[in-house]
Formats: sequence, C-alpha cells, structure tokens
Amino acid sequence: MDRALDVFSSAKKGLDILAETMTPPESDQSQEVKNAAEAYFGIRKRGGRLRILTKIDEKNVEYCKELLRNAELRHLDDVRGNFAISESEYISSPTSTTFQPNVMVTVIYSNARPFIEQNRIVFERLWDMATPAEERIKEIEEGVVQPKIEIIRDPYQIQSLYVDLVKQAKEEILAILPTSNAFHRDERIGVIEALRAAASARGVKVSIITPDSLIQETLHAMNRKTEASVGRKLINHRRILEATTPNTVTVLVVDRNASLVIEQKDDSQPDFDKAIGVATYSTRDSMVLANVRFFERMWEEIELRGREEIALERERRSRKAAELLQDILAHDIRNYNQISMTSAELLRGSLDGSVKVLSKATTLIDTIIKETGQSSELADTARRLRGDLSGNITLLTDTNTFIDSITKAIEGSSNLIDRAKKLGRIISQADVELHPIGLEDSLQTSVALIVESHPQRSINLSSSVKSGARVLADNLLEEAFTNILSNSVNYTETDEVPVEVEVEETEEKILEGKRTPCWKITFTDHGKGIPDKMKDKIFTRYLNTATGAGLGLSIVYALVVERYSGKVAITDRVKGDYAKGTKVEVWLPKAP
Repeated sequence: MDRALDVFSSAKKGLDILAETMTPPESDQSQEVKNAAEAYFGIRKRGGRLRILTKIDEKNVEYCKELLRNAELRHLDDVRGNFAISESEYISSPTSTTFQPNVMVTVIYSNARPFIEQNRIVFERLWDMATPAEERIKEIEEGVVQPKIEIIRDPYQIQSLYVDLVKQAKEEILAILPTSNAFHRDERIGVIEALRAAASARGVKVSIITPDSLIQETLHAMNRKTEASVGRKLINHRRILEATTPNTVTVLVVDRNASLVIEQKDDSQPDFDKAIGVATYSTRDSMVLANVRFFERMWEEIELRGREEIALERERRSRKAAELLQDILAHDIRNYNQISMTSAELLRGSLDGSVKVLSKATTLIDTIIKETGQSSELADTARRLRGDLSGNITLLTDTNTFIDSITKAIEGSSNLIDRAKKLGRIISQADVELHPIGLEDSLQTSVALIVESHPQRSINLSSSVKSGARVLADNLLEEAFTNILSNSVNYTETDEVPVEVEVEETEEKILEGKRTPCWKITFTDHGKGIPDKMKDKIFTRYLNTATGAGLGLSIVYALVVERYSGKVAITDRVKGDYAKGTKVEVWLPKAP
C-alpha cells in the first residue's frame, strides 16, 4: 500500500488508473483510506490530470457520480486486473485490493520508461474504447441495457451461458446444430431438455435446424409426448446435411435480442468442454439480426429444397406412371392390331379361296351352257346360277378392297404408336448431351432408310452437302431427317417422288435473339403441300390438339428446336401456291 501511495503522491503531470471496480469507502474510514483518497485526488491540486477506467454498475453508480467531480471517468464492461501509471512510474496488481488500505498484496512496480510507455499505449487504447461515465450513468438510471459483443474462451462459462440463455428465453429460440455429435453433446449438458421445457412450460416458440434422421425422430417423439397436453407442436424442426468441414459453429438466438455462436473445435469429442473452442456472445442489434437472418435464410432454403424434392419426386412418379401407361397401352393396342391384322389376312385368304372356287364354278357353268345349248331349260338355270356367282365374286372382290383399307389402317395405327412413343421419349428426356454430328452421314442414312421403307416408290433425291459439315446434335438427328423425308414421300401422290436437299452455311437469330453460326438444311418436295393456316400449327400439334396426325413433324420440332436449340420453318416450293410442294427449312447450330 505504501508503494501505491508513493506513486500517487509523486505524480505531477497526470495519473491514469485502471481498476476492476471502484467502490465507496466504508463509513468508518481509517487514516490509510483517507490518505489513499487524498493521494488519488492530490494530483488535481498540483495541476495534473486524473483519469480512471472501471466498470460502472448499479452497485457503484452513486460513488462514480462523486468521482466525476475530481476525475475523468469512463466505463468498461470487462476489466481484468488493476494498474496505475504516472509520468515516471508504473504499479499493478492482479486484484482490486491494490489500492485498498490494510491489505498486503504482491504488486509489480517499474520506473523503466519503455515499460511505462508500453502500458500507457494499452491504457490509451482502452480509454478510446470505453464509454464516457455520463453516458453509462444515464443508461443505468434509465434502465437501458448496453449492447455488447463478448469473446468467451472458458468452455465452462460458455456451457453455463448456453444453458442459461435457453432457460431465460421468453418468446423465441432459434438454434442451428451443425452435426449429430453437437446435438448429442447438447443433450448431455441439458440444452435439449431446456428447449423442451421452454416450449412446453413457457410457451416459447422453438425452431431448430439439425442433421440426421434419428435426431428428427427424437424431436418428433418429444413433440408427440407433450403435444397432446399442450395442444400445439413444441419444437419446429428442419433437417440439413451433416456438416463435414472442420470449422463448424452452433448458433443460438434468444428472443431476437441475444445470440451465442459457439465454435466446434473437435466434433469427435463426446464432452462439450473438449469439443468447443471460443464463443461469441452478443446483444448488439446488428450482430443478433445478422444471425437471425442467417437462420431464416437457412430455414427458407431447406423448405424450398424440400418442396423441390417433393415436386421432383411427384414428377418422377408421374413420368414413370405415364411411361408405364404408355407402354401398357402401346403393348395392348399392338396386340389388338396384330389380332386384327391376322384376322384380316385370314379373311383375305378365305375370300381369295372362295373367289377361285366361284371362278372355277363359273367356268364350269359356261361349259354346261355351251354344251346344252342356249335355249335349253338347263342352260337357263345355269345362266341364272352364273349371274348369282358373278355377283358373289364381285362382292368378294369388293370385300377384299375393304380388307385392304382395314390392314392399311392397322399399319397406320401401329406406326402412330411407334411415333407417339418416340415423341414422348424425346420430350421427357431432361439431360441431353450434344456432340458434333456429321450432316452428310446422317442425311445418307436417313435417305437409305426412306428408300428401303418405300420399295414401290421411285425416290429421286438430289442433294448438295458440304463435306465436313457438322452440327451440335446426337444420334436422334437422323430421326428428324427421316420424318421430313417420310412426309415428302407420303404426301406426293405420284409413284415418282422428287426431293431436293440443299445444305448451306449461314447465321440465324436463334438463342436469345442472337445471330448464331448455323448449317441450314432445306428439304424441297413436289407433294400436295400444306395450307397456310396449318403451317404455324403443324410442328406443335402434339401440344395443341394431341390428335396424332402429323406427329412426324412434331418430332422434328421437338428435336430441332427443343433438343438442339435450332430453328425450323415451312414455306411453299412455289411462292404463293402451296399445292405445288413444300419447303422444310432447318437451322442447326454449327459444331465447333
């Protein structure tokens, strides 16, 4: 104590004091206390400056008001240790008893200038950070809680604060637990039970984000256990993926006015105190609201992801059901078509046999008429019979024509099933990998297939394809070309089918209205053409009418436009006269 009094008394220019607390002296002041007080403030009489840094709270606020009459005073939330600095001396003590009389303590004393200057810098920085005493006193008197940010390193202090914050919550708790181990550690120290108690006993709204389906079941079981009596869901929970990065954090926000962020130092440790690192506790609005927003964004994203997963699962099931239904219908219709086709062919065979028999009978009757004479009664009867047989032959021949129509319709139905399945597969494919495809080979393959499919027609193809021309497509490109050529054949009424195919380099506005380097392929036929009112609808007929007719060009549109990001258009071979043939123009982006 004597050493402290000596430092205080010898100071001339200024005295800076940092004290853990400043409490008023007892009423029965001893002479030492009076001497200390006189030493404190004696520097003011000598024209020097007195500055004191300490914690001002409800216990010492009145005394701090008195100190302001003789000293400059500022407040710090967390003051550790005590020291005093004059212009030439330094003294410190680890406890607040340094400057109290009748107490013998160990102190550190120095008059080395470098040491003094170093500690003066520390004091100045603390002084700049501190709150003026007048502001702090006003806050206490008006009941204002000073916002703060505190870094806590003691794991036991963190654990105690963690549990206390949950127990003190009045309205809302938001919590993010990054790992399963973090949840189970919190369970062992009583945080999870405190959350349940806050929700059930005090009606606090609890929302928690954790990984692990087992944790989800634990919380659901907790809800089921008490939900019947409380009448509402206790803990709102959403699930995240297990955190795998080493630097994860537990986040707690209470009543939107306090937050605690706890670093997970070693998540493999089962004990809370060994697993955690430092924690940041804050009542400052900006930091608390930042943590609230972080929680809310995670909550919203989890909900959105959940909705997307549900939608994707529904879409997957719907697609699977549609594909199954399509396969079943296609399979059954094919079977019925096959039965119908077989029956028609058998009927045709029977009719052909009957026609042959009737024809032989007619020949025999002609012989009878010739041999018996034209005027005999037998000849008259034979002629009547011959007339009946000729009528039956005509009827059977006409029936054969009907059977031809039936078989043609059955073939058309089977082809329609094939095209509908193909179109459905093209439309439903989500992920498509495009790569360079040679136009020359693709067109040649398509032409060969059309020629092979129509052996009774004479297809005269003239083409000009630049060697090496490649487009971004896949192995279904031939399907687009085949459908265009097939239409040219089907809608040309003569046996001879002239078709011209021309390929040229160009640029076209395709993607986002930008001009794109393309290969333009033009198919020109001499068929019966397409009326103007149908030109804009025929490519997307499957979307608008779903009648099945013209599905070939719908496949072309699905491939060229929707799959390959190209463009397709229909014009007349002879401008203004659609009946003289059709031009189908296809633009496909060039492969690099």
